[in-house]
Amino acid sequence: MGRNALTGVAAVALVLLMGACDPMTKAAPPLAIAEAALLINTDKTLTDHIASLANDMDCSTLRAQKGGHYCMPRYENQPEVPALYCYRSLAAVTCYDRPSTNPADRLVGVQSGGRLETY
Repeated sequence: MGRNALTGVAAVALVLLMGACDPMTKAAPPLAIAEAALLINTDKTLTDHIASLANDMDCSTLRAQKGGHYCMPRYENQPEVPALYCYRSLAAVTCYDRPSTNPADRLVGVQSGGRLETY
């Protein structure tokens, strides 16, 4: 995310948070609802999302409360998925992690492997 976009997100968050300071404003209930919805759906607070954007890391208050680090690199866990080679068998398609050496097997598809992005 670019610096200008990050500045815009921070400005909107600041306006929302400042609106909650005035008791005559009705900004606090929608902000609380947004905070609860974010926490339920993503396990992160609004502050966590802003910190994640600012640091380009995965930041989580819940993880920190459980004894972990507040911010971690996004792709710390990078599982490798093997390529799959799929062949037609008698009743269905069967996939293996390496090409078949049997010349009678009919290749029907290959799914490339690689790294999975984890968050």
